[in-house]
Amino acid sequence: MTKNDLYLGREQTLVKHFILQQYLERFAIIVGTHRNTLTYVDCFSGPWNVRSDDFQDSSFAIALKQLRKAREIHQRQTGRRLKLRAFFLEKNRSAFNKLSLFTKDITDVEIEILNEKLEVSIPAILDFIKKGGKNSFPFIFVDPTGWSGFAMDIIAPLLQVKPGEVLINFMTEHISRFIESPQDETQASFKRLFGSGEFKKRLQGLDKRDREDAIVQEYGNSVRRTGGFKYVTCAIVLHAVENRTHFNLIYATRNPKGVQVFKDTEKKAMSIMQEARGDAHQRKREEKTGQTELFGGSALYRGGPKNLNNKISGYALLTVA
Repeated sequence: MTKNDLYLGREQTLVKHFILQQYLERFAIIVGTHRNTLTYVDCFSGPWNVRSDDFQDSSFAIALKQLRKAREIHQRQTGRRLKLRAFFLEKNRSAFNKLSLFTKDITDVEIEILNEKLEVSIPAILDFIKKGGKNSFPFIFVDPTGWSGFAMDIIAPLLQVKPGEVLINFMTEHISRFIESPQDETQASFKRLFGSGEFKKRLQGLDKRDREDAIVQEYGNSVRRTGGFKYVTCAIVLHAVENRTHFNLIYATRNPKGVQVFKDTEKKAMSIMQEARGDAHQRKREEKTGQTELFGGSALYRGGPKNLNNKISGYALLTVA
């Protein structure tokens, strides 16, 4: 099964995994020059919708592969062997069983797995991070399937880990759709997600596109304030066949070098995303007409609507302390 087959119909996951893959390797190489231990934490590990028998299209397998690659580079170039540690959390029992199967024979990475919700697992995660020692650097990945389960008051202790970096999958499409819901329960969940209800003031009078940008910016500001980060930026991931945002990957760091690496990664990911969208559009046309097109979708797509291209290229630093 080819890589394209693994992500057929889930092109947004391809882009997310590409960003995770590219960034983690460079993160590990750079941080490994002054730290001897790297600690990776995945708060919603899955796996979900994987198609490969060896889980190569899962975030946890991708993370371990890239961290190992960086360790090999360090060992080859400096003779130093980085210590790798990983904490995988998954609340769904069926997914956790698959995760357990994947990790049970791994001996070259210190791994702890837990079948529990994030809201009751923060002490266990913090304890695992602490056991890495003073020379450990944590990278925390928060990749939920919706907007619940990772409210700002829940993840605050993780954001405040120093040193450390965080990557959060902010489900922009779903959040934008329901953020004006009149239901008290929904509004209360958004208040917890953002850390307060102040974000609503920024949305008043904005059209749909500007409101979406403001939502992402307000969440980024909340992450920055809560975690004491100096820099927060994001990468936009578009829907495969619809001209709208699917989600944003919110990245937080205290080091400007991290911003540079993340934005370099984002630029590479954008070309991957546009090619994937082109192929997805082609499949949709072929399914509708029943005819196979001569040229590949990526050759014909040209990146999609101009306003979305401008939005992608225009995403710079969200917040700086």
